[in-house]
Amino acid sequence: MTLFSPGDGDTNVSVMTLIQAGFSEPVLGTQQGMTVLYGPAPGEPVAGTVTYDPSLRVATFTPTAPLVGTNVHTVSLSSVITDESGNALMPISWTFVTSSDGVAPTVLMTTPANDSTNVPVSSTISVTFSEPVSFFNAASVAVSVASVPVTGTFSMAGPRTMVFTPDANLPAASTVDVSLSSGIRDYSNFPLTPFSFSFSTQ
Repeated sequence: MTLFSPGDGDTNVSVMTLIQAGFSEPVLGTQQGMTVLYGPAPGEPVAGTVTYDPSLRVATFTPTAPLVGTNVHTVSLSSVITDESGNALMPISWTFVTSSDGVAPTVLMTTPANDSTNVPVSSTISVTFSEPVSFFNAASVAVSVASVPVTGTFSMAGPRTMVFTPDANLPAASTVDVSLSSGIRDYSNFPLTPFSFSFSTQ
């Protein structure tokens, strides 16, 4: 390898940056062998495209959208990449941290969806955000039926999706209210605009 950009351990990297890897000889397979992840482990793939300049022997990853601000990003090159004789690259990875993007998180999707009806009482509740968020608990998320709190546990299914698992089945033929407060923040410390939704059980 002759180039890592951004460099391993770099901080305050622009969310608009391109990610590049340079090789000591011509290579094949960079489109399949170069990946970028963001967020807490295990990370989430960054959407983008990889191009390769054979004259410079440089692979460039161009994100589809700006990178997530104030987040660790991991760049990985796998053994899918080979030289022209078929010799595989020894896998390598490096990390960098982006600067603040100045954008607050938003809710992209809820399950069940708002105003859903006939939801099974055994359902869990999930919320997917526009970007990774810091950990939160009952202080920032409230689930209730007729103003009575529903107890349960919170977990993260990837860096952007919160899952609430009730301790028992939800009450039947009831409206379940879910409220999310500004205590939910992204890794740049920008708060979520308070958000609520509801659904009805069978």
